[in-house]
Amino acid sequence: MQEKDFIHNFIYDLNNPVILIEDKEDSYGVIFANETMQKHLKKDDSQNLELSNELIHLLDTYKGKNHPNGLSTQNIEIFEDFYNISYFQNSNNILMTFIKTNVESLFETLSFHEMGVSSSAIMVVLSDQGKVIDTNEYFLKMVGMSKEEVHNIDFFENFIPAELETLNKYLEELLSNNSKNQQFVTSLKDVEENIYKIKWQVSKMEKLNQSFLVAIGSDISQLLEKSNAQMTKEVKSLKVGFEYFPFAVAYMNAKGIFTTMNKNFLKMFHIKNGTTKTTFDQIPFLKKHIGFSKIKEHIPSQKEITHNIEHNVNGKIINLKVNIRMLKGKKESSELYIVIVQKIL
Repeated sequence: MQEKDFIHNFIYDLNNPVILIEDKEDSYGVIFANETMQKHLKKDDSQNLELSNELIHLLDTYKGKNHPNGLSTQNIEIFEDFYNISYFQNSNNILMTFIKTNVESLFETLSFHEMGVSSSAIMVVLSDQGKVIDTNEYFLKMVGMSKEEVHNIDFFENFIPAELETLNKYLEELLSNNSKNQQFVTSLKDVEENIYKIKWQVSKMEKLNQSFLVAIGSDISQLLEKSNAQMTKEVKSLKVGFEYFPFAVAYMNAKGIFTTMNKNFLKMFHIKNGTTKTTFDQIPFLKKHIGFSKIKEHIPSQKEITHNIEHNVNGKIINLKVNIRMLKGKKESSELYIVIVQKIL
């Protein structure tokens, strides 16, 4: 067997989809698809392989980004699964390779992984059974465990056992699709046996027809030391995880209107207060470098987009990272996005 035949057979038999495409400017043609990829393609009347609409959309998006030397994208939802996709281009030919992403790594691109232990926000991703899928470093340090030790253990039984019956009621309501999120306060013991009062906001996220819970917790122990009247007022106004977040954070609805903004977001974009009706495109910086129309175009297939932007402020260049993630929304009218803006040093 000649070397080129060996390579061809090796690629053809791979379990990972591989496809070589000819870019004809106004259309695409399939030059080669390995056996795994062929299962995801259509055939025309002449039995020629045809690209699905999903693949055509990915190729159009790749070309729109103008990366002639190649590009890698993570956790793209396609073929009823999630894949890391790499593009390699040579003249008018584009090679695409697909590596399936397992459930444990689906959340690795969430921005809380960049927060380290400097933030006082607890963040945990759970399965619909309450098992730990992922967590940030602050939580691991607080409970004195490693990521391997907490992975797949029952979060509530291990860390909040005294309030298990009440929490199960909240979670059943959340998973029933009748509630967008739940908020509640529980006790949590750290590695040194200190007891904290944590105010939680738990939201549901859909991936691959599975439900996951994203729990964000803030320590309100100091608030509880104040008078009941003052404590009630402050807890009511506290947006869980928001005011403790070290970045500018906001929620945005399907129409591009910000529904909730933390103090860092208001300060960064010079918004008077959190009740001011503000749309994504009303903020010049966001409209200029991203634009809500681009979000609506790319989010459906990617679920998350990230932009690294150099911004000139009074002659000084500031590097900003803007992360936008769709949290939920099978119907367009129910879409909810979280927008996180951070300075990169």
